[in-house]
Amino acid sequence: MADTINELTLKIARYFIENSERLDIVSVSGYVAYLTFLLVNIGLRGQAKYELSLFLNCNFSSIDYSPIDNIFNYECIDFFRMEEFFKIGMAQSAIFYSKPLVERFVQIALETYGFDHSYIDPTNIDIQTYTIEQWMKSIMKAPIYDLLQNLKEELRLLIINAYFVRFKWKIPCIKRHTHFGHFTNIYSEKIKVYMIRMIDDYRYYNDEDFKTSVVFVALEQNDTYAAIVLPGEGINIFYVIEHMNSHKIKKWFNESQIAIIAVFLPRFKMFTKYSLRSFLEFYNISSIFKSNQADLTRMIKGEGYINDFLHVSAISVNESGSFTTSIPNPITPYTMSSKFPQFSALRPFIFYLYNSKHNIVLHFSVILDPYF
Repeated sequence: MADTINELTLKIARYFIENSERLDIVSVSGYVAYLTFLLVNIGLRGQAKYELSLFLNCNFSSIDYSPIDNIFNYECIDFFRMEEFFKIGMAQSAIFYSKPLVERFVQIALETYGFDHSYIDPTNIDIQTYTIEQWMKSIMKAPIYDLLQNLKEELRLLIINAYFVRFKWKIPCIKRHTHFGHFTNIYSEKIKVYMIRMIDDYRYYNDEDFKTSVVFVALEQNDTYAAIVLPGEGINIFYVIEHMNSHKIKKWFNESQIAIIAVFLPRFKMFTKYSLRSFLEFYNISSIFKSNQADLTRMIKGEGYINDFLHVSAISVNESGSFTTSIPNPITPYTMSSKFPQFSALRPFIFYLYNSKHNIVLHFSVILDPYF
């Protein structure tokens, strides 16, 4: 299941790199998306369930035949919960509906997956916007009007994941050691940025096939790391992303060596809003979005379809971590960066949050411009 989640994460990243209007904004949790799709799969029956199950590469629970419905009943086995994501962030998810939901589905959504549910007006976009913003304001202030404008049908089921990445470095950085540097973006433009300095015993891997270096910076949570993937000079970052896979992600960590390294990382922040409907349709998962083409009777009473899956994500990396309070005078084991090999992320790089125990990428960002 971990490999499936990682591959989904990479598929989403590649899709939005190729199809987004803003090339410099890629930041998403395939982990959160996978759990959301698993929940929806519980509410499906028939061909739509089969198609989504195949896409999710499910391990199935026991399968039994229902003579009343003339179908086989089965469920995907879910080994993980949203609590795993809470090691590196905060998340809030909800199903907005205009027709009543099935009580059993609501119970599973709340107790197993932590999803809220809320009635929403089916047609009035101003009321829809107000309803969602009231729900979201407890986790982040995020304008969502432009996303709702993409809805073409009467709103029936809208699923939203809102999350922000919040973590602390295991060894925080000294803020006075932060200095200016010049980041070269994909357009060969030089951008003045704040460069955080971190010196410690880090896991390091040099991938000679990719001509790419990877440093794993430990977070406060055990077995959790920020992986910084830096392609070598002249190596296209999109080539690296295209050829990444779950096996390679595991290899990078397992074969990494511990060394004292001076890491220089730009401060960066990203706020992203994605519609995953087009992503699923790209992979031929489309019937759930169309009236009378999918059986959602285990999820909603009466005729049902899903309008969209919306993801709202935020990350803000600085000397303390992401969305955390600075420590006034942190104690660090090393001070002189000139003594040690340097790893300077002054060109586009990949930044993902990784649980080494389960080999799972919890959040994935591509930084093409720290100040988009």
